[in-house]
Amino acid sequence: MFMYPHVKDIWVTYLTKFVKRYGNTKLERARELFEHAISMAPSDAVRTLYLHYAKLEEDYGLAKRAMKVYEEATKKSWREAWEREIDLRLSVR
Repeated sequence: MFMYPHVKDIWVTYLTKFVKRYGNTKLERARELFEHAISMAPSDAVRTLYLHYAKLEEDYGLAKRAMKVYEEATKKSWREAWEREIDLRLSVR
Protein backbone atom coordinates (compact mmCIF):
# COMPACT_ATOMS: atom_id res chain seq x y z
CA MET A 1 0.00 0.00 0.00
CA PHE A 2 2.46 2.69 1.18
CA MET A 3 6.11 2.55 0.26
CA TYR A 4 9.26 4.10 1.62
CA PRO A 5 10.08 6.94 2.13
CA HIS A 6 6.44 7.90 2.82
CA VAL A 7 5.68 5.01 5.15
CA LYS A 8 8.55 6.01 7.45
CA ASP A 9 6.57 8.97 8.79
CA ILE A 10 3.51 6.76 9.19
CA TRP A 11 5.49 4.19 11.19
CA VAL A 12 7.12 6.81 13.41
CA THR A 13 3.79 8.47 14.15
CA TYR A 14 2.02 5.17 14.81
CA LEU A 15 4.75 3.82 17.07
CA THR A 16 5.06 7.08 19.00
CA LYS A 17 1.32 7.17 19.67
CA PHE A 18 1.24 3.46 20.51
CA VAL A 19 3.99 3.85 23.12
CA LYS A 20 2.41 7.00 24.53
CA ARG A 21 -0.97 5.31 24.91
CA TYR A 22 0.04 1.87 26.16
CA GLY A 23 3.45 2.48 27.76
CA ASN A 24 4.62 -0.71 29.40
CA THR A 25 1.23 -2.44 29.39
CA LYS A 26 1.79 -3.74 25.87
CA LEU A 27 5.58 -3.79 25.83
CA GLU A 28 5.91 -7.06 23.94
CA ARG A 29 3.55 -5.87 21.20
CA ALA A 30 5.50 -2.62 20.92
CA ARG A 31 8.70 -4.62 20.50
CA GLU A 32 7.10 -6.69 17.75
CA LEU A 33 5.97 -3.54 15.95
CA PHE A 34 9.41 -1.95 16.15
CA GLU A 35 11.11 -5.12 14.93
CA HIS A 36 8.70 -5.33 12.00
CA ALA A 37 9.12 -1.67 11.07
CA ILE A 38 12.91 -1.97 11.22
CA SER A 39 12.95 -5.16 9.15
CA MET A 40 10.85 -3.52 6.44
CA ALA A 41 12.76 -0.24 6.35
CA PRO A 42 15.54 0.45 3.87
CA SER A 43 18.92 1.06 5.42
CA ASP A 44 18.79 4.84 5.02
CA ALA A 45 15.45 5.15 6.87
CA VAL A 46 16.07 2.97 9.89
CA ARG A 47 17.97 5.34 12.22
CA THR A 48 14.91 7.09 13.65
CA LEU A 49 13.15 3.79 14.26
CA TYR A 50 16.14 2.44 16.18
CA LEU A 51 16.29 5.57 18.34
CA HIS A 52 12.60 5.33 19.23
CA TYR A 53 12.95 1.61 19.91
CA ALA A 54 15.91 2.17 22.24
CA LYS A 55 13.99 4.93 24.04
CA LEU A 56 11.10 2.51 24.58
CA GLU A 57 13.47 0.00 26.16
CA GLU A 58 15.09 2.67 28.32
CA ASP A 59 11.74 3.94 29.60
CA TYR A 60 9.78 0.71 30.00
CA GLY A 61 12.03 -2.25 29.29
CA LEU A 62 15.44 -3.44 30.32
CA ALA A 63 18.72 -1.56 30.03
CA LYS A 64 20.25 -4.72 28.55
CA ARG A 65 17.70 -4.70 25.72
CA ALA A 66 18.24 -0.98 25.12
CA MET A 67 21.98 -1.61 24.76
CA LYS A 68 21.25 -4.44 22.33
CA VAL A 69 19.12 -2.10 20.21
CA TYR A 70 21.89 0.52 20.21
CA GLU A 71 24.45 -2.12 19.29
CA GLU A 72 22.33 -3.37 16.40
CA ALA A 73 21.79 0.18 15.18
CA THR A 74 25.51 0.91 15.38
CA LYS A 75 26.41 -2.20 13.41
CA LYS A 76 23.87 -1.42 10.74
CA SER A 77 24.92 2.24 10.51
CA TRP A 78 28.60 1.32 10.25
CA ARG A 79 27.89 -1.21 7.51
CA GLU A 80 25.82 1.33 5.58
CA ALA A 81 28.54 3.98 5.83
CA TRP A 82 31.12 1.47 4.64
CA GLU A 83 28.95 0.43 1.67
CA ARG A 84 28.38 4.09 0.70
CA GLU A 85 32.12 4.72 0.84
CA ILE A 86 32.81 1.74 -1.41
CA ASP A 87 30.12 2.85 -3.87
CA LEU A 88 31.53 6.35 -3.91
CA ARG A 89 35.08 5.13 -4.55
CA LEU A 90 33.94 2.78 -7.30
CA SER A 91 31.94 5.50 -9.03
CA VAL A 92 34.95 7.82 -9.12
CA ARG A 93 37.03 5.36 -11.15
